[in-house]
Amino acid sequence: MFDLNSQTHQLLMDEPFFAAISRRVNKTASTAVPTAGVRVTPDGYYEMIYNPKFFETLSPKQRSGVLKHEFYHLLWDHCLERLPDEGMCRLWNIATDLAINSHLGGELPDTGCFPGEGLFEDLPKGESSEFYFDALKKMQEEEESKEGEQSKDDKEGESGDQDQEQGEGGGDDSDSGEGDSTGGKPTNLKDVETTDDHSGWGENEADASATNIAKERMKEMMKEAIQEASAGRGWGSVPSEMRKNNRESSNKGKLEKCSSLLCQDKPASKQKKYCQKAQS
Repeated sequence: MFDLNSQTHQLLMDEPFFAAISRRVNKTASTAVPTAGVRVTPDGYYEMIYNPKFFETLSPKQRSGVLKHEFYHLLWDHCLERLPDEGMCRLWNIATDLAINSHLGGELPDTGCFPGEGLFEDLPKGESSEFYFDALKKMQEEEESKEGEQSKDDKEGESGDQDQEQGEGGGDDSDSGEGDSTGGKPTNLKDVETTDDHSGWGENEADASATNIAKERMKEMMKEAIQEASAGRGWGSVPSEMRKNNRESSNKGKLEKCSSLLCQDKPASKQKKYCQKAQS
C-alpha cells in the first residue's frame, strides 16, 4: 500500500519551502476520502488525510502537485475561519481550487479545476478565491436561468405535439454524441468535481481554542519555512511575487503577528483588514 510519509521527502526534494511545511503536517492514510484533504484537528494540529489507492494512480509529478495543492489550502487559511458569508458550500470548494490551481498548471490530474480551461475558460488566472466565488455564483445563476427556459420549452413541446416530442428524442441522441466530444469534461457546475476533499473545513470554527492554537502553529510553520528557503535551500516553484512578499514580511517581523501566507489569495480590498485582524 502506498505510504505518503515515506515518499514525501523524494516528492518535495526540489520544493524546500513546501518540504518545510510538510514536516509540520500530520499525514494519515484513509479510504474514507476519495482522494485527499486537509483539516485542523480538535487539538489544533494540521492534518492531511489521503487515500493510498488514489495516490497509486498518480505520477510522481502529480503526487507532488497534490501535496502542494493541499498545503496551499492551509497556508491560505481555507480550512479555518476563511469562509464566505454563505458558509461552507460547493461553490466555495471550487473557488478555492481555482485560486490554487492557477499556480499548479500541468502538475495535477486532469480532473482538477483550472482557470482558463474547459468550463472555466473565461476566468483569468491568479485571482483570489473570493473573486472566483463571485464569478461562480454568476455562472450558476446563468445556468439555472437557462435550465428554467429549457424546462418551459420542453413542457410547451409536450403539450403541443407528441410526434414532435418523439422527434426531439432522436435529436437528443445526436446531442449526446456531441457531448462525448468534450472528452468527459463537465459542461455545467453541477457536474464539476474538485480534486480533493474539503469536508473537514470549518469543523472547529466554533472552538476558539483549537483555532487559536492552529493559528500559532501556522505562524511558526511559516516563519521556519521562510527562513529555510531564504537561507539558500531555495523556494522551488513558489511564484516570485510570493517569494518577495514572504521575505519582506519576514524581514519586517510581520510573521510574528500574521498567520496568513501573505494575503496572496485575498482580494486587495480585504488584505489590510485581514492582516489587522490577525494582528489584533
